[in-house]
Parts: sequence; structure tokens; C-alpha cells
Amino acid sequence: MKIVFLGTADFALPSLEGLVAAGHQVAEAVTQPDRPSGRGRRLGEPPVKRRAGELGIPVRQPESLSSAAEIAHIAALAPDLVVSAAYGRLIPSSYLASAVRGGINLHPSLLPRWRGAAPIAWALIAGDRETGVTVHRLVERLDAGEIFAQERFPIEEGDDGLSLALRLARAGARVLCSAVSGIEAGRAAPYPQDDSRATLAPKLAKEDGRIDWRKSAEEIHNRVRGLIPWPGSFTHLERAGERRLLKVHATRVVPAGSGEPGTVLAASGEDLVVAAVGGAVRILRLQAEGGKALAAGEFLRGFRLEPGERLGI
Repeated sequence: MKIVFLGTADFALPSLEGLVAAGHQVAEAVTQPDRPSGRGRRLGEPPVKRRAGELGIPVRQPESLSSAAEIAHIAALAPDLVVSAAYGRLIPSSYLASAVRGGINLHPSLLPRWRGAAPIAWALIAGDRETGVTVHRLVERLDAGEIFAQERFPIEEGDDGLSLALRLARAGARVLCSAVSGIEAGRAAPYPQDDSRATLAPKLAKEDGRIDWRKSAEEIHNRVRGLIPWPGSFTHLERAGERRLLKVHATRVVPAGSGEPGTVLAASGEDLVVAAVGGAVRILRLQAEGGKALAAGEFLRGFRLEPGERLGI
């Protein structure tokens, strides 16, 4: 089939590669414009732009898909299908109208659970035991179109946002390519979502990473792993009038100790344990502001913390 592929982030790469490997004609890859990134704020290319270039696929980076120029452009291309994965913007019906078979999207959740921008993070934050991928029809309502295919996967104890995204991206590419084949063969049988079961996974902000030590240890742990790789989790240590930022990269729930939430219970050897509600959190990997991420033992050899000190004040 002749496909226009819309994608931006790393999550979309296996899907793009899978469609090419399956023999489909990917006429164009549409991705978001280059954006400033990093400390130097240099323009960075979206991963889909780089990979499409390597595959010899023309790339287009419009600011908006609803402009007259973009509508005319896709009308001239006249694709059979628009396929989206991690594009990052709503796709207007006026854009999809030029595709003979409309459009489909790969979404990393078990829709209608976790509609929105950050489904992987919110599934982990909520402590879900399973998640999955869904291929659904593109409509102007957020992730609300009919479902073509869905597959479930357990969330492993050691998963964080990065590892889970990698697994779902690979599995999702397989499910997506199978759905495209079904649409091409005319055997697709989409079914509606149950809107009454919908939950939202809104876009995350940096402030979402602030650790609230008044939460349970399990809630804190789930939030830390859900917010990897972005925006990450952080807390503060105030000492002698100076407030230090500490970024927390990995944790584990351990049995309760005695202390007010945020109190350092242990800080020696490889052990850095902080009190929470109904338990405690062992910090496995962390980073001082301006430093690099270190295992707790290595961190403690260069950054003094004392039992009884409070974090998050």
C-alpha cells in the first residue's frame, strides 16, 4: 500500500522500519520540525527524520497539518493510508480525508485506558500490572477511534518508562504491520471503544517529577520509574541555608523504618534509605545538581548525607 507515515519520537522507529520491510510504499515521512535541545539549545532532528533519510524516504516537517498547503500536498500524494506512531499532535480530519482508507495510529496502552500524551508513564505511576499496544482509527477525538488490533503485555517488576517503551515499540510495530495487512486485504473488523472506561494520560511537566515523601513508598517508587527518561524525579536537601537539588533515577521499596516522611534512615556503604508513609524507599541511583548519575554507594562516598536529615523540605 502507498502510505504516508507520521511519527517523531524513537518509539515510532520500529513501526517505520517494519512497514518498509513489509514491502509497503512509504511515500513520505511527516515529522515535527527540528527543535532546540540540550544545554546548548542546538537544533536537533527528530529520530524519525534521521531514520527516514537513511531509508531514502522523503521527509516533510510542517508546523501544522491543517494548513491549506499541507491539505493540498497530501491530496496530491493521494495515499492509500495514513499511519501514525508517536507523532505528538492531533491529526485533523481534513488531512485524513485524502487517504483512501483513512488513517490509523499505534498507541502504547490498552485503550480506552490511558488516552493521551504519556500512557507509558501513567501506567507505571498508577502501578498497573499490565499494559499493551492498540492500533486504532485516527479521529479528531483524542485516541478515541475504533480498535483494529490490541495486544496485552505484563509490566515487569524491573520496568521503567524507558525499558517498557522499548518493548512496546518493538511489539507495537509487529501489531501495526499486521493491522495494515488486514486493512489491505479487506479483512479488518474494527470495533468501538467503550468510552465509559476511558482514563487520561496527560502530558507531563518538570514539576511532576517532584517527590512527595508523604506518599506511600510504593507510590513514590512507581512515580520514579514512570518518569524515566523524562521529566525524571527530584527532591531537595536543605543544609546550612543551602538548598541542593538531588535527582533520583532508581529506587526500591523496603520495609518501614521509623522517621518522618523524607527522613534519611540510612546513608552508609551502599545503603541510602529514606522514610515514606507505610514504608521506606531505598535510592539505588541518584545525581547531585551539576554532577553525573551514580549508584548510591558511589554517590555517598563523595556526597555526605547523615541519618536524620530530611529531604524534600
